[in-house]
Amino acid sequence: MFNSLLTKDHVTSALMQDGNCHNEVPLVGLEMLLFGHDTDFVQALTTVLLMAGSPAQLKTVYEHNVTSLKPWAIAPGRVNCIEDQQRHLGDSRYLVMIFWPQWNNEAHREGEHRYQRAYMDFFSMQHGHFKGSYKALLDARLICGPQPLMYGFLGGFGRAMITLSDSMEVRNPILVVQSLVLASVDYSNAICAILSDSRFDQPHEAPLNPELIIGRIAYDGRFSLNISGPGFQHAAAVLSNPAARSAILGYVHHLDTTNVQELLEQLSRVSVLMLCAAHKKDLPAFDMYLSRPISLVQSLRVLLQECHQLKTSFIRGTWLLFILVYIAQLRPYLDKSLVWSFPLPEERSTWDHFYVEPLLLLRLERDDCRG
Repeated sequence: MFNSLLTKDHVTSALMQDGNCHNEVPLVGLEMLLFGHDTDFVQALTTVLLMAGSPAQLKTVYEHNVTSLKPWAIAPGRVNCIEDQQRHLGDSRYLVMIFWPQWNNEAHREGEHRYQRAYMDFFSMQHGHFKGSYKALLDARLICGPQPLMYGFLGGFGRAMITLSDSMEVRNPILVVQSLVLASVDYSNAICAILSDSRFDQPHEAPLNPELIIGRIAYDGRFSLNISGPGFQHAAAVLSNPAARSAILGYVHHLDTTNVQELLEQLSRVSVLMLCAAHKKDLPAFDMYLSRPISLVQSLRVLLQECHQLKTSFIRGTWLLFILVYIAQLRPYLDKSLVWSFPLPEERSTWDHFYVEPLLLLRLERDDCRG
């Protein structure tokens, strides 16, 4: 049922919808599932599948969303070769669009979304050319050309990266193709310039863990920019400031990548701090953008197992997005006292251990506060 419904959505509905919104039938980030929607309805087929949903539940999710989706628009040209694919990649003119999907300026709305159907056709044919081997397709396309598509996976706030990791978890070629389309649409020259800098040829002499780096960023005056309040739409302004961009490059280089397993644990802790410790005590507040790092870390875990040759690039790219969102959200103080934990049972964990039990603890804590 999952493959049938995903195929139907892939054939009939565009990935990018009006107003630069996404088609969320294939998947939606974990942070959006748990916190970001104004409805309790799970929208993504992949999410339902990974949560062991039934065929009936998958069908209900699809039917709930399909009526509001727009079909693919005809692209202004075809993408027949690597040169065409490189020519129409997203560029710095569309950086605001890349980082802020709800941007309403018509000049930015067009972007390179016009070519999404052409990219879909191109990568579908490429997948067939490599006889259905997504690993061969990724090896051939992610690092080729003067603008490696690898950096497109980090545009769009990591949307393509999350799609790619989900495609590997469910072993679905359609999601692989969609991730490549999103990477092409969301390609960012600014991200490419930072992550391909020559200083990364040598490791930092005094590497630091993520939490220490965030602590330094919090008090770095180079990020005291004239921006009107928090919002990831300000990422473009941050990257266009020479001093801020240089500082970001330095902090990305500062990351200690020698022990990958330990680094993943450290990134996980920082992602939880960003989600749970960025508000004032007794005034809980959800920040959709500060919640995205949790999805990014989970995606990174999957990609590191599948894309060995791009391990360092994905690690640094994920860390770059951590830094960008923290700065764009005005570098809030992260109060560790707001984060509590509880032990998991020794036997095999279930969804209840990760979802139901924490909610019960939150309810008890709320009742205690009310007296």
